[in-house]
Amino acid sequence: MLYLRIFPREISPRFHVASWIVIGALVAYALAFIIAFLVGCKPISYFWNIWDGEHEGHCYNTELIAYTDGGINV
Repeated sequence: MLYLRIFPREISPRFHVASWIVIGALVAYALAFIIAFLVGCKPISYFWNIWDGEHEGHCYNTELIAYTDGGINV
């Protein structure tokens, strides 16, 4: 968003379009990891209820998802 303010469309139309493409890719990436993290448990509600030990279910390795996300962000 900073680049869009620094380099308005009038200065560089191609850079403006490229900036929006990158913004779209980052939003899609963030949503994909959020969805992957939230649906990593079966049933989905187990994600919020895992701590009490009263519910049954299983989760994928959410730690691996978090480390992968962190590695890509770095």
